[in-house]
Amino acid sequence: MNDFTLIVPTHNRHHYLKRSIEYFKELNARVIYCDSSQVKYSGVLPSNIEYLHTPNLNFAEKILNAISVVNTSKIALCADDDFILLESLSKGDEFLKNHFEYSTVVGQYAGFKKDFDGIFFEMYKWYDSDKNINGDAINNAKTFFSDYHQILWSMYRKEVIKSAFEVIVKSEFKNENFIELTIGACACLKGGIKIFNDLWGVREVNDDDHWAVLHLPLSIAPKKMLIEDSSHFKKSMDAIAFDGYSDIVLDTYLKNQLKHSSSIIRKLKNIFPNSIKKIIKKNLYKKNEIINPIGNKNRSQLEKISHILLNHF
Repeated sequence: MNDFTLIVPTHNRHHYLKRSIEYFKELNARVIYCDSSQVKYSGVLPSNIEYLHTPNLNFAEKILNAISVVNTSKIALCADDDFILLESLSKGDEFLKNHFEYSTVVGQYAGFKKDFDGIFFEMYKWYDSDKNINGDAINNAKTFFSDYHQILWSMYRKEVIKSAFEVIVKSEFKNENFIELTIGACACLKGGIKIFNDLWGVREVNDDDHWAVLHLPLSIAPKKMLIEDSSHFKKSMDAIAFDGYSDIVLDTYLKNQLKHSSSIIRKLKNIFPNSIKKIIKKNLYKKNEIINPIGNKNRSQLEKISHILLNHF
């Protein structure tokens, strides 16, 4: 087996577990589903799948609980409604095995609609080549947070993601954007971040159920709301790093958010989210038709995921 464990947190969405398990049953690694639903999942579990039923734990607590039973040196996180390509996980594992100066690896994500129509499309930021963030903690934080790339659903060295979720559990953040902020800060602190210019995974896009909607971006959230969270973040991060590290992270992150929130396309997306999405997205794959080289390179995995989604797993 590969030297990583995949952790998939879930809550009250057993219909997603069925399709996720159908895909990851072929992964040559241990997969842990940590489920905080009140009702226990009753489906069949393949030999590489482990299920932890923890109905009284919140998002961060159940992930930290799952981390506590991991015996591999690396951990990947995946949302229950998403799919990380099997080849991408193996590639990330191999990269971290051969590059000890890096702590975290991820790639690009494509999206698909909740009501799947056979199409995967580009989302987030797509770079022209691999991005390497590999300096000291200060330079890593300035580079990463000034050109922010989502990092929650990535692969990490175990000690990195463990320290991040220890901070998150202890801090009890009200605004969950601090979860990604903390993970990014810990990744920058403890090594380099590799962002492949290859497809890492595919994400379900549902504008009605996303924490960016449920929790205001830090740059526009009321200051009063963020005082407690910021205080916890600064105290906890500086305790495991050094005095002033949290200020560097927050200042750089907020400047980047303000820059992007003032752009014309962001304003238009806030007003007309569905129509603008149709205009700016670039399709990678449509049923059995390959749209571009990225789609072609990952054809077999996209076809498998498409089959699972179209057959209503």
